[in-house]
Amino acid sequence: MLGAVLFAEDSPIDILGGWGGGGRSAVDYRRIAVPNVGYREMHREPDYRGVQLADEETVTGRLQRSLRWRPITTAVERCYGIRDNLLLAMVMQESYGNPIQPNMKMDGGLGLMHMQPVVANGFGLKVYGDRHVLANRRYGRGLAEMLRSHNWDMRGIIPHDDRIHPVRNIDCGGRIVMTGHQKHDRWDLAAEYYFAPGYVGKGLGWGYWNRVNRFLSASGNPASRQLAERDFNQRNAGFSVTYPDGKRRDASFERYLGDFEMICENYGLLDYRTTKRLP
Repeated sequence: MLGAVLFAEDSPIDILGGWGGGGRSAVDYRRIAVPNVGYREMHREPDYRGVQLADEETVTGRLQRSLRWRPITTAVERCYGIRDNLLLAMVMQESYGNPIQPNMKMDGGLGLMHMQPVVANGFGLKVYGDRHVLANRRYGRGLAEMLRSHNWDMRGIIPHDDRIHPVRNIDCGGRIVMTGHQKHDRWDLAAEYYFAPGYVGKGLGWGYWNRVNRFLSASGNPASRQLAERDFNQRNAGFSVTYPDGKRRDASFERYLGDFEMICENYGLLDYRTTKRLP
C-alpha cells in the first residue's frame, strides 16, 4: 500500500499544512502533541504464534488483522470527531492491519497507517534515519534492515521509530485526515488528502478512496464481521493459545479480539482515551 504518498508538485504547505478554510476557526493539527504513551506491560501477552488467518489480500483477511487495532482507531476517531470506521478502513488499505509491514514499494512508508518519514516528522513523530526522506527506496532498504535487526519486535523498534507504535501512528494518521477534512470538508476528500494532497478530487485520489470505501463498507457490515469470525474459528479449530500462566486455551475469534484489546492497553490506550487532545 502506498499510504500518504506525496508528489513533487505538492508544496510543503499542502503536505504539512493545509489548515484553514470555510471561514471556521482552524486547528493546526501539526501542533497537537504526539501522545505521551509508550509500552507498559499492564497485561502479560499470550502467544498467538501459529494462529491461522485468511489471505491478507482478501477482505476477510484484512478484517481479521485490522480489527485487532479497532480499540485504537475508535479512540482516535472519537477524539477528533472522525467518521466511524474510517481510520480502521484506512488501516485495512494501508498495512492490512500488520504494524510492521512496510509499504509495498519499500520506499520508506511504515506503520498501521503508512506514512513517509517527512510527513510523520512534520506531525511530530520520531522516525528512523533521515527525517526528510520522501519515497526513497534506498531508505526503504535500510528501514527493512533495521526491522530485521530487531527481529520484527514492535517493542524493540518503537524507540527508533514512532510509526511502529500503534497509538502514536494512528493518532498521527487521524491528525492528517483532520487536516484534510478541515481543508475540504468531506470525509472522502480527507482520505484522499492523506494519500496524496495534490491529487484530491483527481483520478489517483478517487482510486484510493474507492479502495478505502470498499473496506469502510465491510468494516461496518455485520455479515462481513461474522464471515471473518467464522473463517477464523474454522481455521483454528483445535488450536490452543499459550498464556503467561502456562495454561493453553482454545483459540476463538472473540478471545483473539479480547486479548488484543488488552495488548492495545499495553501501548497506552487507556491513557490516550482520558487525555484531552484538542486545544
